[in-house]
Amino acid sequence: MQCKDVIPPHGHGLMTNNRLIFIMWGRVLFGNDPLYVLKYVPSKGSGEDVRIFNGMRYLKVRSPIYGYSNMIEVLTSVCPKYVGQSPYFTRRVVCIPEEDISRIFSPVEIAEKIISDPQDPVEEKFVDYCEFFREQIGGGVGFGITASLMFGMHTTKSDIDLIIYSQNPQQVQLKIFELIEEGMVCTALRENEKEKRIVENVFQQKVDESFIKWLVEQRRYYGSLRHPEIGVECHLMLLSKQTKVIEHKPCEVRRVCVEGEVVNADETCLSAPEFEIRCGNETFWVVCYHRGGELVKTGDRVSLAGDMMKFSDGSALIALVDWNDDWLRILRTEQSLR
Repeated sequence: MQCKDVIPPHGHGLMTNNRLIFIMWGRVLFGNDPLYVLKYVPSKGSGEDVRIFNGMRYLKVRSPIYGYSNMIEVLTSVCPKYVGQSPYFTRRVVCIPEEDISRIFSPVEIAEKIISDPQDPVEEKFVDYCEFFREQIGGGVGFGITASLMFGMHTTKSDIDLIIYSQNPQQVQLKIFELIEEGMVCTALRENEKEKRIVENVFQQKVDESFIKWLVEQRRYYGSLRHPEIGVECHLMLLSKQTKVIEHKPCEVRRVCVEGEVVNADETCLSAPEFEIRCGNETFWVVCYHRGGELVKTGDRVSLAGDMMKFSDGSALIALVDWNDDWLRILRTEQSLR
């Protein structure tokens, strides 16, 4: 596995020649490609899921909520040539030829543009969050914006998907927990149905006030935050400025369900969580392509389902693409309750 000191592709946007809009997932690249998630398709409809981009109507595809497989079915109906089989996964994935890419949206470049000249109240709140975190965290951090605000397709009800880039994400994470504990920001978990469902799935427990308190005390959750004065919800992602690349194709790919102990958990990779799981005499590297990995800590006992890739050197990787087609559960042990 090779590492590159470049800004990871997670959160970048992409538009094709036929005007489909995607978002890239993950800081781990398979064969130099990220996973693509269909975000908007051209539409003549109306309603709250219809957005405007360059004077054209788009329908928002809620694939992260309803599942990666659902998104593939939508894409198959509108542009089947972008659906293919990858040597890295058992499932069908989005395959976009380079010649079909008409535009790339950079979270950093668009964030800089918004910070220099915000155009509406939502963009002003994004600037407020950037100023708040820069003041509290200090230097050495950069900011990016993704999702609807990156494309200018947000509404007055949109939340803010903020990326913080840092060479030391562990230090940033600790500071964020301090801000929560000091009451300068609060978790918006109780109000965010998507995040609530993810946490309930991981812990197999309903989210209530006492459980939220436990999550914060144990430093297991900081994904959705709300500043009391800024008001709008902020989905926070931490990324280091390094991308991992899987250059070699696996010799075997299959669907697995395993249970074991978490070792070497990277607890700062909110956008693409990573850890190792020890199952008997074997240890596998696990990469999650969804938010929620900050819930996993070294010493936890977990069960999970995903795509296992075995390589010729004997190493193996398990990829979890989202919370619907794949799953991860923390088994409530004495260790996980500490």
